[in-house]
Amino acid sequence: MTSKATQPFYALESVRTRLSVVLALAMLPVLVFGVASAISDFYARSASVEQALFDKAKIVSNELRSTFVSTRQVLSIASEQSAVRNTSQPACTNFLQSALAGVPQFANIAIVSSDGAILCSAFATDSSVSVADDKWFQTVKARRDFALGGPLESAPGGEYVLVAAEPLAGENAGNNGYIALSIRTEYVGSSLAIDAIADDTDLYLIDGRGRSLLPAQDISQLPTNEALLAFLSDDTSVVEGAGQDGSARLYASVRLDDSDVYVILSRPSISANMPVITELVGDVAALVVLFAITLLIVWLATERMSIKWVRHLQAVAQANRRGTSDARVRGFETAPIEYRELGETFNSMADAMERRQATLIQSVAERELLLKEIHHRVKNNLQIIISLFNLNARNTDDDVEKAYLRDMQMRVESLALVHHAAYQSEDMQLISTADFLPTLLEHTKRVFEEDAELTIASVETDDIDLSMDQVVPLAQLVLETLAAVRQAAGRHAPITVRLAFRHSAEGTASFTLATSVGATASETPNTKRLTLSRSLISAFARQLGATATVADDFTSVVMDVPYTRDAAA
Repeated sequence: MTSKATQPFYALESVRTRLSVVLALAMLPVLVFGVASAISDFYARSASVEQALFDKAKIVSNELRSTFVSTRQVLSIASEQSAVRNTSQPACTNFLQSALAGVPQFANIAIVSSDGAILCSAFATDSSVSVADDKWFQTVKARRDFALGGPLESAPGGEYVLVAAEPLAGENAGNNGYIALSIRTEYVGSSLAIDAIADDTDLYLIDGRGRSLLPAQDISQLPTNEALLAFLSDDTSVVEGAGQDGSARLYASVRLDDSDVYVILSRPSISANMPVITELVGDVAALVVLFAITLLIVWLATERMSIKWVRHLQAVAQANRRGTSDARVRGFETAPIEYRELGETFNSMADAMERRQATLIQSVAERELLLKEIHHRVKNNLQIIISLFNLNARNTDDDVEKAYLRDMQMRVESLALVHHAAYQSEDMQLISTADFLPTLLEHTKRVFEEDAELTIASVETDDIDLSMDQVVPLAQLVLETLAAVRQAAGRHAPITVRLAFRHSAEGTASFTLATSVGATASETPNTKRLTLSRSLISAFARQLGATATVADDFTSVVMDVPYTRDAAA
C-alpha cells in the first residue's frame, strides 16, 4: 500500500477534491453567465452614465434657451414701434437706447435692412458695415422667424456676444428689415445656476472654432483644439477622451439651435464611472463568494457524510494490518447506509481473519514443536552413533583404524551440532554462524587432541544467518580442510587455526580458513586421500554457491559465500 507521504498528489486524488472539482465544473457555466451578465450590466450602466451627462448638458442648453425668451420679447416689443419700423431718426436711435438702459446684459440693438445694411443702432456704428455675410443674418432671413446666432467679437473691449434677431413686425415681415439684439456671453455664463450639475462637473461655452466664450475660463481640462473640433462636428454627442492636462474625462456637448455656440459638460471618467465599477466589482465578488461558499459547504458536507467514515475504516484496516486483530469498525449507527453496510462487511471479514489467524498460529506452533522434536531426536540418534564411534576407537589398537573412526566421529558430531543449533534457534530455519563456528572448532579441537595439539588462534565472524542447507556443507568444508592439513603434515603435527567469516558485499560474506603447522612428521602423505579431500572441499563450496581457492598444502581456503538473510541487518 502506498503511503500518503509517497503520493505528492494524494489530496488531488481524494474523493472530496474530485467531488468539489465536479461541482465547480457544474457551476462554472452559471458563474460565467453571471459574470457575463455583470459585464453586460456594466456597459449598460456606463451608457446610462454617458446619457445622464448628456441629459444634463441638454438641461443647461434648455435653460440658456429660456433666457432668450425675454430677449425675443424685447425684440417683439421694439419691432412694433413705428419709429423702429420706419427707422426715422433720431426717434429710432433714441428708442433703442432707452430699451437698453439699465440692462447690462445687452451689448447693442440695431435695425438691419433686408440687404444687410445697418439702418439704426443704439450705439454709433460705421454706416459702411454690412452683416449680409454673417451666418445669423442668413439664418433669420431664410427662416423669416426668430433666430439665434453668433458668437461674434464686438469691437469695444473685444468681448464675445450672441446675436438674437427676428423680422420686423408688419405685413411684409422680412422685407421691411430685421431687428437684432447682441447679448454678452459673460452674462449668459453668470446666469446659469443648474442644481443638477455635480460638483465635479465643469461647464463650458465653446464656439465653432474651439474658443471659450466665458471670460477667464480655464480650458486645460478640454481636449486639444483638433480633438475638440472633431468632437464638435456632431451637434449632440458624448465622448471619452483626455484633457490637455492629461486627465481622462467624459465630455457631453449640445449645440444651441443654429448658432456656433456649444454647451459642453466635462466630468472626470473615474468619478463618473466609479459607481458603475463599484457595482461591477460588487456583482462579480458576490458571484465568487457564492461560488466559494457553495464549494465550502460541499467540502464540509463531504467531510461529515463521507470522509469521516472512510478515515475510520482506513484506520481500522491499518490497525488490522499492523496485527491488532481485535480492531473493529464502531460508531457507524449514524453513518450513511452504504458505509454502515461496508462497516458490517468489514467486521465480518475481520472476524473471519481473526479466526483464520488463530488457526494458523496454532498450526505454526504445532509445526515448530514437531520440528523441535525432530531435531532433538535426530541429535540424540547422531549422539548414539558418535558414542559407538568413540567406543570402537578406544577398543582398537590399530592407529589407522582409530584415525578413521575419529574422523567419522568428528563429521557425525558436526551434523549433531547443526541439529542442536537449529533446535535452539527461534525459527529453526536459520543458524547464526557467530555462535556455530566457534562451537564447531571447539568440538573439533577436542577430537583432534586425541592425536595432536590443535590451537584456535582466532575466530572472527559477523552475526550472519545461514540456512541448514548452507551450514551443513560449511561445517563439512571446515572439517575436511583440517583433516587434509593433518593428513599432509602428519597426524601428530601441531596445528594452529585462524578463521574469519565477515561481511564483504551486499548479500555476500568472505570466508577465510588459515592454518599453520608446527614440526611435521616423517610420515608419507596419502596422495589419493589428499586428492579426495580437494575434490570434497570444492564440492562443499559449490553447495554453498561459492568457488573455493585452496592452497597446495591446504593451509589456506578462501571463498565468497552468498546468503539471503543477515541477522545483523
